[in-house]
Amino acid sequence: MQNAKKFNDRITLGLVPSAEDIKQLKELGYKTIIDLRDNQELFGGLVAKRAKEAGLTYIHIPVQRDAIQLEDVKAFYRAVYARGSAPLYVFSRLGRKPLVFVLLFDAVAQSKSLVRIYRQANRLGFHLECDFPMQTFLYNLYNSGEFREMVDEIRRSRSDLFESLAPSPHQVEEEYDFGVDAVTEKLLQITSTYSQTKDNAMLQKALADLLATVKR
Repeated sequence: MQNAKKFNDRITLGLVPSAEDIKQLKELGYKTIIDLRDNQELFGGLVAKRAKEAGLTYIHIPVQRDAIQLEDVKAFYRAVYARGSAPLYVFSRLGRKPLVFVLLFDAVAQSKSLVRIYRQANRLGFHLECDFPMQTFLYNLYNSGEFREMVDEIRRSRSDLFESLAPSPHQVEEEYDFGVDAVTEKLLQITSTYSQTKDNAMLQKALADLLATVKR
């Protein structure tokens, strides 16, 4: 399959699958397809029709990328962690939404800094630096107590699968330790300021400046 990236043994991320892609997914033993496109991107529901014809479980969670809600994220993880659902193919129009969802869970569950999400995304071929809606979503949920409670609940209910959202070592390189503490501290400062001012322009500039520093 073109443009598909195996995140781990449970989850493969990608773009809108073609008829041939769905056939290959079935042949490879996949059980579930999760579609994160919003309702305006479905274009007649061909993926749903083809998936059902192939005997795959099709789940549509309409996620509007510039207004992602916590309930959207909860629905995603309920589907990902459902017993008997794996392996899963998860996609959106650009492929960024499912990637951000799984990386965010991994970062919060393992107490990783937010900047590591950007680094891992870059290594998987997705560049989030200029994607302001995704940046805003990451900041809001990463620092959300309600989101952390949801992560803890999932860990308790499916402890046998907790590691399944962590990338395999051969797929994502080990993180650099360079500057992580300083970067994390700066991220917290930016987040604190944004939570008080809700100044989107300030947030976008601060993120761009910080990411430029990290890349040097």
